[in-house]
Amino acid sequence: MSIRRKTKSYRAFRSKKGIGETGSLEFIGEEPLLIGIEDKPYSVVMRTPGEEVFHAAGFCLGEGIVDFPDDFKTIAYDEDLDPNVIDIQLKFERRKKI
Repeated sequence: MSIRRKTKSYRAFRSKKGIGETGSLEFIGEEPLLIGIEDKPYSVVMRTPGEEVFHAAGFCLGEGIVDFPDDFKTIAYDEDLDPNVIDIQLKFERRKKI
């Protein structure tokens, strides 16, 4: 997966010891990520783009949706289709527990 870091430059004024100077600052933008579980929307989180699969897996662990990496059946993400949506399918044994 490629890391897409959308940045935006802003003009800035800095003052150091009474001396002012102008320049620019570059910021990384946040984007929403819709995490779906078993084809149903579960949560929308804000994140800096990149490593969406790991972000979603960690979210599931923190929420108690999974206990182990083996609880996942698939983590589907298609940057070309919609970079802000990720779908998680759980193994049958895990689905019965939540």
